[in-house]
Order: sequence, then structure tokens, then C-alpha cells
Amino acid sequence: FVPDTTGGSPEIITAEADIAAFSFVALRNSSGRKVRGALAADNTRSAVFFCPDGATNGTSATLFLGGILTMDPTGLTTSDEGKLLFLSAATAGRASRTPPSADNNIIQVVARVMEVATVARIHINIMPQYVRLVPAG
Repeated sequence: FVPDTTGGSPEIITAEADIAAFSFVALRNSSGRKVRGALAADNTRSAVFFCPDGATNGTSATLFLGGILTMDPTGLTTSDEGKLLFLSAATAGRASRTPPSADNNIIQVVARVMEVATVARIHINIMPQYVRLVPAG
């Protein structure tokens, strides 16, 4: 992970749950600022930061607003280049090529696929805006 240094220093915030490496995290204030895995199925958990190293509950998490992630390209094809990635509604902290579609989910862009070759390059660019899907009626 190559952090975007144009946004200043990383944030260091306590994790209130285990966070897997390479996760998008939500911020909340519960007796101080804390982070946990962002989840599109919970409209109170929109992504605010990216946590490349992960953290365990109660420890400090090093968080970034953006950067370039070089990763295994499994699950991606060259036709994904240029496409957006959305916050996952199925797995906390993860991104999906398909936006959520269930009632009360949020649709939030968190990254863009830049290149798919021997490795994949993903541009982490968490959009602060999101759309919440509401039931018809």
C-alpha cells in the first residue's frame, strides 16, 4: 500500500473491534474516537478511512484517506480497469464491484480499479457522499 501523502499524516485511532488488513473503516465517537469495519448494510457505518495493516480490538489503527493498493488480481479482469468499487454490504471492511441493492443499504464508492495484470493496482479514494436505499412505498 502506498499512502496518498497529499492529505497529510495518517490518523491513529483506537479500534473498537478487530479490523482485517486492507479494510475500509467507519468512525464513531463512543467515549472517544474509535473505528470498526465499514459496512454498507448498516447506514451508520459508512467508510471514512482505509486501514492497510489491520488492528485488533483496543489497539491503535493507522488509517489513511487514500492511496494506491497493489494486490493479487484474483477476481478481477482487465475489463474491470477504470471501474468503481463500492463498500460491501456482505463483509465489513471490504469492497465489491457490485453496489448494494437491499433496502436501507448505502451505496458508497471507495476505490477505482486502475490496472489488472500480474498484480492489480487499486486507487483508494473514499467518497464522503453516499446514497441510502429506502423501501418503496
